[in-house]
Amino acid sequence: MCSDFTTLSKEQRQIRQHHVDRDYTFFLALVAFGRDMQVPQVRAAARGQAWCGAEAVDLGLVDSLGGYEQAIAMAKTLAGLPQVVRRDPSARAAVAQLQDAVQKQEVGLGLAVLPRRMLSDISQDVDKLTRGFSSRQ
Repeated sequence: MCSDFTTLSKEQRQIRQHHVDRDYTFFLALVAFGRDMQVPQVRAAARGQAWCGAEAVDLGLVDSLGGYEQAIAMAKTLAGLPQVVRRDPSARAAVAQLQDAVQKQEVGLGLAVLPRRMLSDISQDVDKLTRGFSSRQ
């Protein structure tokens, strides 16, 4: 269906648009849930745009501004993890640590809350990706 060398048919464009609309609606629902807002509020604020940090704070789409280190520190706090965590290069160990945190409570990540079923999917994906790595280390 996707090719740089052919034009999409009307039906293919409709299918692609349906997927985009479905994914955006799902994204809005996750943001609304994670931000304790109603979907119409999120839709009105987001309007399908990317916002700079200060504008996103004003619209209630983020709590505060910061970089990667601040985001990691906030995620640890929300997960009830200590700020200093032993570094483990194993992807499985990282997923296991996140799963333990989710067992205690749902962990807010960015704009949305990561549901348990999504964590399970991520865990399965990490298992598939890391199977070949453990034998090489």
